[in-house]
Amino acid sequence: MQRLLKKYWNNFQAKNYFIFVGIALLMWLIIQLSTEYEFQVQTKIYITDLPKDVFVKNEHFEVIAAYKTSGISHLLNSSKYKTFKIPSNLLIDTLSAYHLDEALLDSLYRNTVTSSSIPKLLEVPTPIKYQQFYSEFLPITPRIEVNYAPSFDSFQPIQLEKDSVQVIGSKDSFEIITEIFTEKLTFDEVSKSFTAKATLKSSKEYGHMLLFDEVDFLVEVKQFSEVTFTSKVQISNLPSSQKVQLFPEHVQLRCKVPIEIAKEITTKDFELRVDYNHIQRGFSYLPIKVTNQPKEVKDCWIDTTKVEYLVTENL
Repeated sequence: MQRLLKKYWNNFQAKNYFIFVGIALLMWLIIQLSTEYEFQVQTKIYITDLPKDVFVKNEHFEVIAAYKTSGISHLLNSSKYKTFKIPSNLLIDTLSAYHLDEALLDSLYRNTVTSSSIPKLLEVPTPIKYQQFYSEFLPITPRIEVNYAPSFDSFQPIQLEKDSVQVIGSKDSFEIITEIFTEKLTFDEVSKSFTAKATLKSSKEYGHMLLFDEVDFLVEVKQFSEVTFTSKVQISNLPSSQKVQLFPEHVQLRCKVPIEIAKEITTKDFELRVDYNHIQRGFSYLPIKVTNQPKEVKDCWIDTTKVEYLVTENL
């Protein structure tokens, strides 16, 4: 019996010891949580309701502030002021940046956090810069190089699905940037028509935004043969009182012609001319120019680029 009583007493003492320690720890925690401390808080503030023609360069303010409050209040409220959203019309607008009013920040904290002191800024938040943007349609210029297989070529420019793009940017930037280029692309040994996409290169240093950033294009390829035509050289600006004899009077013209229409193109479709005004300027030879040719042919060259002449009076 004595042993049982002793064992019971020892257990009772151990329980009381742990209870006492637990109560002491609880009282210490209550005292610590009730004591006022200084905390730091980092807050992000986002702008809402921006005007439709305003583009901000940085998305939010970052605010670091210090405040005094009890530990328990900090635990209960610290998660409430990590982010705020403020309509743009409540901020200070300097026509180039939005500034955060410290009184507005105090008001936000006051309505959100119950503390013994309203936070005081440790760092002045960087203003949010913005620019008022304008919209213009700029032409798209392809930077696409196509190297064709032998006897193949394209007889018209690269066809873009859209030849212009709506660009949004500052008014001044449109005085510098007047066209939008595609990325550089190279295609080798091309022997048939094809379509592809090209990325548009925006001018990010000017804050440009494009309505779309890709454009489809078509390269139409045809097989060709080189055809030679013999054409008579005509004279422009010839006075009625003058007669001019050219040497030679006929020259040969060699062009790339799509095979499918090679039989349809004749000498009559070309016009080669010299200018009488060059004679009056004392030219010894008259340069020949191709003044008319079918749009379906390309890379025409003349075997004789200039002719001699003899001027006589019309009787």
